Amino acid sequence: MGPPGRAPAVGQAAGAASGAAGAASGAAGAASGAADAASSAALDVVFAPDSFKGSLSSLEVAEALARGWVRARPGDRLHLSPLADGGEGTLVAIHAAGGWEWRAAPAHDPLARPLTARWLVAADGRGRRAVVELAEASGLSRLSAAERDAGRASTRGTGEVLRAVLDAGVRHV
Repeated sequence: MGPPGRAPAVGQAAGAASGAAGAASGAAGAASGAADAASSAALDVVFAPDSFKGSLSSLEVAEALARGWVRARPGDRLHLSPLADGGEGTLVAIHAAGGWEWRAAPAHDPLARPLTARWLVAADGRGRRAVVELAEASGLSRLSAAERDAGRASTRGTGEVLRAVLDAGVRHV
């Protein structure tokens, strides 16, 4: 499953939503019937979802879908390739692809409350490349619906993460 040497195990997702697993199971059942009629040969199946905003990361969705699929067709070769659109969940998807290490920095959310925001540094040993996700410090997921007020909110926290990245010697963000 997944890219060679970096495949997340199907059972690694913690608490994936039953809806995603149920949908996968239903899809797997329908697909397996058609596939069995055509051939009993193992299939290569790629799961490349985005996140389910506010509930599951793209990796958790891919793992839930794969768990459902494997119940119906355990002999297939499954490849997890979580995707992201550049917003919430982008860091998780990039980390799952391999070659990146987690880092964290103190920052502030859009309403100036302290938090710890994560970022990624290349695992090539040089520490010269990093990935920062605005949603880690400044995203809507940091605020309740009642707190979403553009006049009061700030992206200062993302700047604080970028400062920490630069202070760590990274020059390519």
